Amino acid sequence: MAFTCSWLSKSFKVVRSTKRKMEMTMTRCLLGSFFLLFGLVTLTVAADSLPAERYMEEGWQAFQKGSFEQAAVSWTEAAEQYGRAGKVL
Repeated sequence: MAFTCSWLSKSFKVVRSTKRKMEMTMTRCLLGSFFLLFGLVTLTVAADSLPAERYMEEGWQAFQKGSFEQAAVSWTEAAEQYGRAGKVL
């Protein structure tokens, strides 16, 4: 009977150990997925704001050259891009 009990207790330890390993693996997968998703969202938002910053720079360069009409066009486009991205100037 002692042999059976020790075998049974060992099998329960193996089951608990395996369950714990599975839980850790699932936790790591979920965390990895979260960080991947967060990274993709961040890159998407950054990509959306890049054209707005470019329009702002083009507007500033046009303004410095005295092309006020072109500067206004560029800054208007930048404002629209920022608005679509939910950013405030």
